[in-house]
Amino acid sequence: MLWDSSSFSTCMQHHQDNTANDALHYKGSMFGGAFWRYLDCLYAVIHEKRDDLLAIFTIVLAFSTILLWVATRDLANDAVESSRLELRAYVGANHPKFGKPDADDITIVIENFGQTPAYKVSGWINMHWIIGADSALPDGFKFPDKEPTADFALYSSLAVLHPRKDSPFVFAFDPKLLERCGNKEIALWFYGHFDYVDIFDKAHETRFCYQYFPIESGIGHSLVMYDEYNEAT
Repeated sequence: MLWDSSSFSTCMQHHQDNTANDALHYKGSMFGGAFWRYLDCLYAVIHEKRDDLLAIFTIVLAFSTILLWVATRDLANDAVESSRLELRAYVGANHPKFGKPDADDITIVIENFGQTPAYKVSGWINMHWIIGADSALPDGFKFPDKEPTADFALYSSLAVLHPRKDSPFVFAFDPKLLERCGNKEIALWFYGHFDYVDIFDKAHETRFCYQYFPIESGIGHSLVMYDEYNEAT
């Protein structure tokens, strides 16, 4: 716009045609003279192109305003998300325990480590077994919730779990599976999940999976955390 402007070209040509007068006017300073010549001619361009420059400035201002709004919105969203992460409930599951040596139930104590209550807390536990004491879960095992059969799932629920509070979930099961595992007929796993809703009405899940091992002495039981399905949202 500057170089194509007729005002700028005419102005510069005028200064070049009056070099002697320019030298006198700018006191013989080549740098100062050139600077003031450009400044004078730039003013002429601004005067001629004021409508175009105003349009360009308006467009730039509009885009700058949009970018500022987007940046402000993102900062506000980040602040809201950070607040939610800080204030939401966090339900964790402690290590499962058997009630007695000849166990027919298993207890998992869950705790809310967050700052606000967890609502609609529910828990599922499944027992999955495979023939052969040295068997392993197949690759890609989906950890499904099962129907209440011999190879079953059990369900329990709690309306509200307040912050910094815990609650035991007790699940009964058929002890014959532990006997079969003790006789080295099968490999046995306990797995499941606890579901809950935070104060922002967002659903979360805490998963667990343990493999069962009988104590060699025949008295007692051991559960070892499996290398999959122990995670939380």
